[in-house]
Amino acid sequence: MDKIPNTPLTKWRLFCLSCRCLFLQSSWNYKQFQGLGWCVALLPHLTHLYGKERVAQVLKGYLKYFNTNTFLAPTIAAATLSIETETCRGEPVTIDGQSYPDVVMAPVAAVGDGLFWGGIRPFLSVLAVCFAVYGYWWSPLFLIISFNIPAGIFRVVGVWLGYHQGASVVLLIQRWRLADIAVVLKRCTVVVAGGLCAVLTHQHQLEFMWSLVGSFVVIVTLFLTVICLRKGVPLTVVLIGMIAGVTAVNKLLL
Repeated sequence: MDKIPNTPLTKWRLFCLSCRCLFLQSSWNYKQFQGLGWCVALLPHLTHLYGKERVAQVLKGYLKYFNTNTFLAPTIAAATLSIETETCRGEPVTIDGQSYPDVVMAPVAAVGDGLFWGGIRPFLSVLAVCFAVYGYWWSPLFLIISFNIPAGIFRVVGVWLGYHQGASVVLLIQRWRLADIAVVLKRCTVVVAGGLCAVLTHQHQLEFMWSLVGSFVVIVTLFLTVICLRKGVPLTVVLIGMIAGVTAVNKLLL
């Protein structure tokens, strides 16, 4: 144990931590939610800090309820390991590593869910629908790629900041004003969606939408959407299917 406190996590280990957080929900359950995935993400790095002899005892403290935004989870994980590193070195800490996730996971989840699920994804989905209406076949790819770019940035940069900022990384997240960004994106989504509806209403090329065939297509689409959601199909898959359907109908009937 003498040499362990002097071996901080390398950039490669931090990157591996971010990659392991991709499987955070692979063992999701109603008792611990993301708890098992959380332990799996931390396991090799806790082993690096405490050694194989003590890691089992330390890991028991993390085998509990955990649930937060998946894109900001690497930031919390890195900050937790930073606290554990300071603990190994015998440095004073304001909060222990096992208590830190319990304190920050809910506020971080609120900010992250509002930004990614309530802000970025609806805005990009509306843009993808706009592209699909005008017949661009790559609109589904646009939705997938454009959403994963900010998600990937937060995963990679967040894990680095979390480890170097430690427990104070939540203050940095607060200074980023992510909640305000989410509000702006929601307003932009409403504006773009309203403009798209206005354009579609007045475009003579899309008059079939008001015909019997168009009405039938709309009803069937809504019916299939409800069935898919009840069957547990992810909303992202449903949105991509709707975009592909709009593109196909647009090509066939125009």
